[in-house]
Amino acid sequence: MTTETTAHGASQTKPPLLIAIVNLARARDEAQYAASLLKQAREQFEQTNATRIAAAQETADRAANAEKIVRVMAEEDYRSSQDKHPQPGVSIQIKKTLPVYSENYAFEWCKTHNVGLTWDKKVFEAIASTGEVMAVQPFDQPRATTATDLPAALEKAGIEWRA
Repeated sequence: MTTETTAHGASQTKPPLLIAIVNLARARDEAQYAASLLKQAREQFEQTNATRIAAAQETADRAANAEKIVRVMAEEDYRSSQDKHPQPGVSIQIKKTLPVYSENYAFEWCKTHNVGLTWDKKVFEAIASTGEVMAVQPFDQPRATTATDLPAALEKAGIEWRA
């Protein structure tokens, strides 16, 4: 137990967990304040530089569209000439691509050939948590949670938390 002096000069004893909770509330409050200052600074930056930001986005969009056009034209050129270097700065790479196929067929093929089958941890743990897997039985384990609005919870309990 730790003894603290209240704002009115009276001393009161607080258990270590309560002190830790108060410290958490203070830390969250400071973090929220810092985040709000940062948000405000970002908003101010974006307002001040709105024209520059829009211009940068517009030029980036134009560059992306120009690149798409070059790619399409280069691929068309390759189909007719088979030249993998149609112009300086552009090359064609050949990539194996699969046609659209049935996932059911693919799954059956994998089972038949015993390949490509791996366990899915999330699915296994979901099933195991029901108790269906005898070798892996679930158990209860305590896990502490804290109130999202910790200051309100402390104030409701009559606990002063502000420094």
